[in-house]
Amino acid sequence: MTEKNALVLRIGMTAIMTVWMAGSAMAADRISVGNSLHMEYDDNIAQSKTDKIDSVKVTNQISLTLAYPGEVSGVNARYHMIASWWEARKSNEWTFDHLVDFDWSRKLTPQLGLNVTDRFVRRDNSELIDEDGRTVVGESSYLYNSLSGAVNVGVTAQTLAVVSGRWQLLRYEDEGQAEREDYDIYAGGITLRNQYRRDAVLLGELRYEKTSYVDGGKTVDYSPVLPGAEGKGRRQIPDRSHSAIMGGVGLEQNFSPNLIGRASVGYMLKEFDAANTDNESAPYADAAVTIASDPRTRLTLGASYSLYQSSLLSFSTQRRTAFSASLGRDLPGQLSLYLAGTYVNSDYQAKTSVDTVRESEVREGSEDAVALSARAVYWVDRPRKNAIEAGWTFTDLNSDLRSDYTRNRYDVAWRIQL
Repeated sequence: MTEKNALVLRIGMTAIMTVWMAGSAMAADRISVGNSLHMEYDDNIAQSKTDKIDSVKVTNQISLTLAYPGEVSGVNARYHMIASWWEARKSNEWTFDHLVDFDWSRKLTPQLGLNVTDRFVRRDNSELIDEDGRTVVGESSYLYNSLSGAVNVGVTAQTLAVVSGRWQLLRYEDEGQAEREDYDIYAGGITLRNQYRRDAVLLGELRYEKTSYVDGGKTVDYSPVLPGAEGKGRRQIPDRSHSAIMGGVGLEQNFSPNLIGRASVGYMLKEFDAANTDNESAPYADAAVTIASDPRTRLTLGASYSLYQSSLLSFSTQRRTAFSASLGRDLPGQLSLYLAGTYVNSDYQAKTSVDTVRESEVREGSEDAVALSARAVYWVDRPRKNAIEAGWTFTDLNSDLRSDYTRNRYDVAWRIQL
């Protein structure tokens, strides 16, 4: 079976499963339908430092949610169809996106359970958020799918073993974009969870991951653009493929009903298929804390550090540091406010550059990406199924290796759930 036929089969199976679930859910009165109408103003749709183009976008999103929970087996499915009109696009003034989320779980015995999840995305709108939080602008449609499964085994009354696997793929329709960015990721691992106290869980994890770029190493009739090594590369698609093994420990702690935290630390080793070094290793860490000072307020803080998938064609990996914060507050009078911010630093080193250029010819550098957002939601009715919203999003990229930009987006929306 060809790769294209396999993707078509996957889409067909997802559609059939969704239709079957719709019929079952409607019979059991477990279906809900929502609609969201957005109008957005964008002051820099091209993400350019000097040649800024402003634009208006109108989007309507229809959502279908199916829920069939049960003590032994449960299914949840969500489908979103997004139709957008773009004022300033050179082509494809109208775009149509499709997103499907599917989750199935089954408890076979008190000590054995299964879980399968799938996320499928078909985008006409190529504003894909890349690994660094930066929006990739273009007009190339793409398919994305992430399929994962887990077996949960109760080893003792306090210890749970989770054996999991994942397959991700990204496929662009544009040939040039596909040659540079199409990939498959295969991952597997085991996590041990020990409830050593009523309010605390100890974690241990071991994972393996293989990232394979489909056209890595392919000879082409042009010289790919390599940020940090412009004009130095060969007429060959650099191969950023690599494998990684990671092991670490963690802790989840409920300090009080109003304070929940988690943290994990470990070490990871990456081996590269075609870089100027055979491997790279580094510690990794991830932490988050949620503070609910009262029932109307929720604050979440997060931080992480690791070797991460590179979003630049010149490098096989990056060292990534990220911080995030989000605050939600319900005010009197059916008004809710939300604030969020992220900061990502991506460090690119010459020794982990791709082998289509010499390490001595690569300019090292880093990028700082900042994203801020604010949103106000007025709930028209008490059940909170009808809302009027207004929001602002700010993005800033400061890079040593590619062009900087700032971008502001403002939107108003009407959202209703039936």
